[in-house]
Amino acid sequence: MEILGILLTPVVEISKCLLVPIRQQIGCCFHYHKNVRGLRAEMVELVRIRGAIRNRADEARRKGETIDFTVEEWFKKVDEIESDVKKKLDDHVEDDKRICSSSGCFPDLGSRCRLNEEAIEKMAVVRELQKHGTFSSVSHLGPPPSIDQTLTGCFEPFESTKSAMAQVMAALDNNEVDIIGVFGIGGIGKTTLMMEVAKQAKREQIFDEVVMTTVSHNLHMEKLQTEIAEQLGLKLDETSLFVRALRLATRLKLEKKVLIILDDVWERIELVQVGIPHGAEHCGCKIVVTTRSEDVCNEMDCKSSINVKVLNADDSWKLFKRFAGNIVDSPTLHTVAKKVAQEAGGLPIVLVTLGRALRNKEPLRWSEALKALRTSKHEEIKGMNEKVFSCIKLSFDYIQSEEAKFCFLYCSVFPEDYDISAENLVMYLVGEGFFANLETLDERRNRVHAIIDSLKASCLLLCSEIEGYVKMHDVVRDVAIAIASSDSYGFMIKAGLELRYFPQVENSKSVRRFSLIKSKVYKYPDRMEFPELRALLMQCGQFVVNIPNDFFTGLKALKVLDLKGHSGILPTSIKCLTNLRTLCIHGGSLKQASILGELANLEILSLKQSSLDVFPVEIRRLTNLRVLDLRLRRSHQYSSYDDVTVPPNVISGLRKLEEMYLGKSFTRWEVEELSRRSFANLAEVASLDHLTTLEIHIRDYNCFFVDFISPLQNLMNFKIEVSANTYDSEPSKARRLVVDMRDDSGGLPKRIGSWARVLLKRTEQLHLKNWKGLQNVEQLYEEGFNPLAWLHIFNCGASNLRHPLSQIQEWADNRAYGGRSLHVNMMAETFFLY
Repeated sequence: MEILGILLTPVVEISKCLLVPIRQQIGCCFHYHKNVRGLRAEMVELVRIRGAIRNRADEARRKGETIDFTVEEWFKKVDEIESDVKKKLDDHVEDDKRICSSSGCFPDLGSRCRLNEEAIEKMAVVRELQKHGTFSSVSHLGPPPSIDQTLTGCFEPFESTKSAMAQVMAALDNNEVDIIGVFGIGGIGKTTLMMEVAKQAKREQIFDEVVMTTVSHNLHMEKLQTEIAEQLGLKLDETSLFVRALRLATRLKLEKKVLIILDDVWERIELVQVGIPHGAEHCGCKIVVTTRSEDVCNEMDCKSSINVKVLNADDSWKLFKRFAGNIVDSPTLHTVAKKVAQEAGGLPIVLVTLGRALRNKEPLRWSEALKALRTSKHEEIKGMNEKVFSCIKLSFDYIQSEEAKFCFLYCSVFPEDYDISAENLVMYLVGEGFFANLETLDERRNRVHAIIDSLKASCLLLCSEIEGYVKMHDVVRDVAIAIASSDSYGFMIKAGLELRYFPQVENSKSVRRFSLIKSKVYKYPDRMEFPELRALLMQCGQFVVNIPNDFFTGLKALKVLDLKGHSGILPTSIKCLTNLRTLCIHGGSLKQASILGELANLEILSLKQSSLDVFPVEIRRLTNLRVLDLRLRRSHQYSSYDDVTVPPNVISGLRKLEEMYLGKSFTRWEVEELSRRSFANLAEVASLDHLTTLEIHIRDYNCFFVDFISPLQNLMNFKIEVSANTYDSEPSKARRLVVDMRDDSGGLPKRIGSWARVLLKRTEQLHLKNWKGLQNVEQLYEEGFNPLAWLHIFNCGASNLRHPLSQIQEWADNRAYGGRSLHVNMMAETFFLY
């Protein structure tokens, strides 16, 4: 038995070793189909889960969200296992086919066992992926799209935009400039331009981050902070503006170079309160501000201010054609289309709106549109009211004061493309009673000029080539007329129209301001019945128009009357205008000027270039007069300026007079204060305590050596000529004094009059002519002459002067103010001090 046990034990052990693998293989064969079916079922479940999660991911993508990285990795693993399982299942099918096709063959136990093990492994992986496929969320808000991905349409750089863009890019490249201002009228294309600048800056990697946001005229600080933060991928949950600003500033400082564009800014923004660091706090942060007003650029401390200008004619046509279509080149439309495009005045928003509105329209519609544009009836053209009118009216609504709004609206009473005199605006506004809180006319004039500067800075007015004048863009004028014509302002504007007859008015009670400037009306009604009319502007061309005698009878409320250019006889009914404050009659024939004395409330009387046979004594009753302009015209070419004299005791009665312009119209003045006089003396002029501006010609040079009790201490602006002859001097705003001693024999007194000494201290241009007895220039300048900028000494006998020319040169250089120097012309004995 022991021997048998010894023999059988190895056999039994060997059998065990052989039976275990056989049993395992048999077990694999037995469980193979079960595990394959299980793998297939688990894979189906995993695919179902993947489909559900993919639907959630697709929905998130449509919302602009970014799919989480773990979800994307999960999708990738599922796709990989799906491919592997499919391959294994395909192998299983092939193995079964092979067995079935081999009759009586047994399956390969090793192969089946291997496939079974792989099925078990894959099933574990599939179950693990199922387990991890329970995502609470599959996405998150990703970083905002880069600004270079934004759509700006087909941006076409024109000459004006290319110039502005080049200036902006140059300023961005300047390390000394941290804040840049881009200004221009509404609708000029500032936003489109800056979007293109932003895209270029991002594409060329000039900045790490580029942010652009719209501020608008109603500034919401929290909204502004949020928009900037969102573009930087920053979420601001705090309610405190201060804390939000700190967090935003901290985020911006993480970027080495960042560009922030604040679009459509209407007033100063405190960048620190927003959370925008710049300058020493962050030298890599550049800010660009777009605005309609240059004043805002100054308020924002912009180191560079760039004006976006209107398009030129060629570029205007290109832009207009792009939206109107090539049909504008057809023979039937080309002429009228060109005229329509010209009415846009180079303003892109108008060109685009007109092009879209008239695209594929019949020629008749084009003609109607042209007529509507020329008569300021923009509402008849589709899109003009919504886009153009509202855009420009927003600028008007933002004008702070009523005076400034009326100043703007008064600029629309002139014809299209007209050079508008700032002095006319002064007379109209002062005449209506604006600026009553200001004491002097000079203060009121300065206020008007400040308003004009502000309107120019806001691009609502344009500069003129003529000094002292402004212009208004045609489209801006159309909008201004639409606003002015509303019941709120009561303007009726018929300026520059080819009217032959006085226009018919349905509701005359609603009209408070009426403009017929350059309207060519030659026939007026016998009587005007406009009970609320305050201003009547009837400047006409160079032709004679007789206004009916009773024309002004029904205008009791009238305060401003402008009759410039009317050369007809003044109607007697003008005396009915007892509330009149401003009267301008330029070029008129004042046969019955005495009736002007009835206008007791008159403050401004301008009779420039009118003809006057006799100076009306009745003017002395105009005790409220502040401005008197009597620079008359001669009745004929060879008439003398001495034909008309100023009666005595007239000027002295005008105690409130601030400005008097007599020019060369009245040259005969009494020098001494005599009890019986034929005409006025200079003492009357000197007695006007409020006089600040004087333009006068005096024949008798002896007045230069007379002392007056009131030596014109308040006189600040003057053109005074003391000469027996008249000279046609060049126009100048400088304080000018001309003294011509043509009849001087050399025996004149050495000391000049007190009034002359006072004025010499303020004179900017001094002309000394034919003064043989002038021995020393210092004879005139005992106390210096700081303001003097131009000195002319002609035919004064340089040989008789105590100082030779070289010493005069040295003397003038020593006395000169502000580094001016004296230039000597030896031949003409003329000296110029600049």
